[in-house]
Amino acid sequence: MKIGLGSISKPIMFRITNFMRKDTQALDALLAQGQLKRVKTQEPEDGGGKALTTENAGCTLKMSNTNNKIIMERILRMLNPELLFSIISAILLYTVNQADAQIKPTANLSGYVNMRYQYGDDVSSFDIRRARVDLKGMLLKDFDYRLQVDFASSPKILDVYVKWKFNKYFGLQVGQFKIPFSIENTRSPLTLETIENAQVISKLSNYDDVAGIKSNGRDIGVMLSGEAVKLDDRNLIKYSIGLFNGSGINTVDKNKEKHISGIVQIFPVKWLSFAGFAYSGKAYINSDNPYVNRYRYGAGVEYKNNSFHIRTEYIRGKTGDKKSEGAYCLG
Repeated sequence: MKIGLGSISKPIMFRITNFMRKDTQALDALLAQGQLKRVKTQEPEDGGGKALTTENAGCTLKMSNTNNKIIMERILRMLNPELLFSIISAILLYTVNQADAQIKPTANLSGYVNMRYQYGDDVSSFDIRRARVDLKGMLLKDFDYRLQVDFASSPKILDVYVKWKFNKYFGLQVGQFKIPFSIENTRSPLTLETIENAQVISKLSNYDDVAGIKSNGRDIGVMLSGEAVKLDDRNLIKYSIGLFNGSGINTVDKNKEKHISGIVQIFPVKWLSFAGFAYSGKAYINSDNPYVNRYRYGAGVEYKNNSFHIRTEYIRGKTGDKKSEGAYCLG
């Protein structure tokens, strides 16, 4: 978003210019209000008629009926403090550049369905794993939004947020969305290699979490994200860090504790990345024991080019006295 002063300064300049064209009338009005006092009337050197010389707060201003060569400094020095303050305040106001004001909001509607077949000792069944409708677009320049609803089993809101992309280094996201924890959790199901997440992701990343939270890897909160250290074909560092309720989606926080989660990825070369991530908070288990420590941390590596792809992650965690750990590797 570009910030400018054009929308405010133009009306101010018009008023001052108009005042200069009507100097005599304006001075008469100020004299009538007692804001100026008349000192004397004299013949101007150019012989163009009488000139009015006035004085206010030690400032002398000479204005001729025929010669409107008044400089801006004297106009502003003559003005009373209230009007001067109003002008300065108006100039200091941030206004959206006229070019940005012409940007219209956008909306892109999409969706997809995942069908699943399960077979086991006690099950042999088809079911609808995901049935999602996704609306996203741009509200203003640098302001994106998203609303995603899943209709499988029962309708529920998965994503609803607004993101302000201040620049490539900083972006602020507010609402309900995926927590920045692990490489796989931040991916869309459309880009996953399998229809389900790895078990360690499911159990330690808010899907079917050992803490009792089932929220598709999401939570409600705020997140700061961006990239840094621009190289020829990539950014060396990519990061996300957020503050969340810790209670899952579509629900209020069950305690006053907030949870923090973050991930940092490093790309030494374009096709290789290393990631480190962590999560910390106090989980609400039940009313008898509402403050259970919930820690997770892990690391991952991903190699991906046009002909070969492999990703592996290791995660370790502790929920109360229960320790958990796991890893996966796929390619």
